[in-house]
Amino acid sequence: MRQFVHDKNEHGMGTIRVSGNAPTIDKIQFLPLSALNKQLSEPTVIKVSSDSLLMCYVVYSGDFAVDTGEQGVDIVYKHAMQVFDAHTGNLLMQRAYDRK
Repeated sequence: MRQFVHDKNEHGMGTIRVSGNAPTIDKIQFLPLSALNKQLSEPTVIKVSSDSLLMCYVVYSGDFAVDTGEQGVDIVYKHAMQVFDAHTGNLLMQRAYDRK
């Protein structure tokens, strides 16, 4: 699974840029969407056919930069997460955040 996550992010994490060293994978968890929604501070907006669909939830630590839309201004967060469809490997959502 770690190799899969590495390969998926080999060229970056889309709109979330890794700044500095490679991020650390803190957690990889397989669980149904309903359980994932209970675990997260905000419910996901993933549209799937069933809340029982198996997800792969990955949490990272490191420095993650997100463009604010203003030229040259980024917000840097200490954590990021991604949710993949555990059956297809498709990335369904990602988010950068700071733990509270």
